[in-house]
Amino acid sequence: MILSVHLYRWDMTPYEKSFHVADFELGVDEINADATSTFNLPEDFLVERGDWLRAKYYPSGKQAYFGVVESQENRTIHCRGLLGLADSEIMTHRVKGNSFEAHARKLILDNLVNDSTKNLSRVLDVQVESNTTHSYQADGIGSRKLNSYLVNGFKKYN
Repeated sequence: MILSVHLYRWDMTPYEKSFHVADFELGVDEINADATSTFNLPEDFLVERGDWLRAKYYPSGKQAYFGVVESQENRTIHCRGLLGLADSEIMTHRVKGNSFEAHARKLILDNLVNDSTKNLSRVLDVQVESNTTHSYQADGIGSRKLNSYLVNGFKKYN
């Protein structure tokens, strides 16, 4: 199997070159946000942490992977999937309101977009297009991974 790998700078400006890659490992795991995917480029090419990688199956062009560059060793690029960006712990407590979507947007802004270590402030824009009444019934104050909180919330309310 061959992937067509396209690389983008953190601001989504495409690099001028794409690659056909036969040596890769897709580490997609919704439970383990630390799972990484690796792509061994056929030639030297320098990317930076926080850049984006999109891989499509070749020759069909179907989407195979989209993630953020975590590190690079020589020609090997290590990426984390998008859910891996939201693997930080958040404080949870009882909350209810008229818009789960606005609540989720605030969490995303506070924990992703405004986090300077993730370089997303000029890339990711989150808008609320619907409003769903919600109620999170926590026992006291706890913590949870942001990605699982959002996934479970959208499953429950949308």
